Amino acid sequence: MVRRSEAAYGDVTARFIALEDLLRNKRAVARASDLADCERLEAEKKRIPGKPALEPR
Repeated sequence: MVRRSEAAYGDVTARFIALEDLLRNKRAVARASDLADCERLEAEKKRIPGKPALEPR
């Protein structure tokens, strides 16, 4: 199942992968930079409690 959000960026509709899918992909690749990104993204998720995740369209 593909989960993503869409948003307008000027005249272009941009698609964004769901955060959990992004984290899963980065962990699967397992490059040092991707694993560091995962740590930062997880920390950011915890920093903003109660902020709802984007709902897939």
